Amino acid sequence: MNKIIPMAHFFKIINGVIKKESSILDIGCGTGSLAIYLASCNHHVLGIDISQKAIQGCEAYAQRMNVEKNTQFLVGTINDLPPSKKI
Repeated sequence: MNKIIPMAHFFKIINGVIKKESSILDIGCGTGSLAIYLASCNHHVLGIDISQKAIQGCEAYAQRMNVEKNTQFLVGTINDLPPSKKI
């Protein structure tokens, strides 16, 4: 039997296994929910998505949540990352 985990609980689990103030790459960040949550936990998050509309939403969401200093959002794929951001 599969159990559905609420997103808030999932986010807490993820945050619990990441070192403090880590740099995180969120590929396919979509609405930015995970990126914004992790930024609010003092992580530095780079979110990337192919949708310009999604990235605009992420940037607005980061500003509303006052975490824009810990976030950066880019339109594109992992292949579009600047060389300094490659993993």
